[in-house]
Amino acid sequence: MCWVCEENDGEMAYCQDCGCMICFDVKGGDDVISPAGVTASGDLYCRYHAMEHDLEEYLDEWDE
Repeated sequence: MCWVCEENDGEMAYCQDCGCMICFDVKGGDDVISPAGVTASGDLYCRYHAMEHDLEEYLDEWDE
């Protein structure tokens, strides 16, 4: 059980974008459960959406 699950009384957290369950101890993933990821700004998402948000922020900074 990862620190996110422990802080959530032993239950997995959910991705803010897609709603799948997330945990840092999960190795693979699907549309129900996925590895957790943290954005550069410190927000918690599934790994896919964390990378997507970081890429959007990077591209927004690049455009400026």
